[in-house]
Amino acid sequence: MVEKYRKILVPVDGSDQAHEALLQAVQIAERNQAELILFTAIDDLARYGNLDSPVRLYEQVEQDSKDMLKTYYDEVKDSQVKIEAVAMKGDPRYSVVDYANEANVDLIVMGSTGKGNIERLMMGSVSEYVVRHAHINVLIVK
Repeated sequence: MVEKYRKILVPVDGSDQAHEALLQAVQIAERNQAELILFTAIDDLARYGNLDSPVRLYEQVEQDSKDMLKTYYDEVKDSQVKIEAVAMKGDPRYSVVDYANEANVDLIVMGSTGKGNIERLMMGSVSEYVVRHAHINVLIVK
């Protein structure tokens, strides 16, 4: 039996893979008449050590994240699906899984690797974590 998806979560980070995942998710959402949730996690900068101005840096990262969400939203807003954009503070790995559970998401569609160089050395620490810990279907897009 083919599952019908009602809510699709698309974690985005500005990478090419996230953009491809978004395009795939829009197609799936249109076929299923599903709601699409664009999601980004604003990483807690405290774990990066002693920064001169962590508040200003966090505010800049937060604004950049919101601008990125708006760019993605503007690109797909004319599709035939309801779209919501969510920015949440926290480690992206945990935030994606936690939000998917809280929002009763049926499917997560995400890129295989993140934007950072470190993530490119692995499958993508975020995508790998999500695949292993999410209790719903996860579609990884290359």
